Amino acid sequence: MISTPLNSSRLIRVAVVVWLTLISVGLVALALSLTRLDAQRRQGAPDAQIAELQTRALELEAFRASVEAAPATVTESDFQLMRDHWQQQWDTLDQRQQDLASATDLIALQSRLDALVQQINPAKPIVTKPRPRAAKPRAVSTAPTFQLLGMELRGGEPFLAIQPNGTTGLATVRLLQVGDAEGRWQLEALESRSALFRNGQQMQRLPLPQE
Repeated sequence: MISTPLNSSRLIRVAVVVWLTLISVGLVALALSLTRLDAQRRQGAPDAQIAELQTRALELEAFRASVEAAPATVTESDFQLMRDHWQQQWDTLDQRQQDLASATDLIALQSRLDALVQQINPAKPIVTKPRPRAAKPRAVSTAPTFQLLGMELRGGEPFLAIQPNGTTGLATVRLLQVGDAEGRWQLEALESRSALFRNGQQMQRLPLPQE
């Protein structure tokens, strides 16, 4: 069968349509891949490589649109030149995509290694300083340092006669009124059978000797 110029033009047109279909399918796959790579880019993929992939995708889309708008008559040599040019562009774009995926994998691997290093490093021991011990309150002596001799009235006022422990004789006898103190012992009240003293924060009642 003899090929006429009209038949050749139709065959070239069909070939162009088939090629455009393949490019369209590739563009869809590339768009999905770019969506995945954009998510990886947020984890550290190089911005320059992402931008280059997007630029080349736009170039392929522009090529598809220009071919669709081209006149029906296309020479075989022109079609071959365009096919070779865009095939090279496609191969370059595919290689860039693979390189970017490898770089993203390396970044993820580095992140995992860093996490393992943090787990391996021994945690620093926490040194707790011992709490200072609270000073023990001094025990207040509950035994008086004197002995009660009795109560007597002078000028109508009651007095308590006391004498320091271990002493004898009238010279060591002392008379206390309410409000007077002997050491830490302060006389608070005189009762018929006892004397009430304040010893620090404590109140203590001491019995009076009975005749």
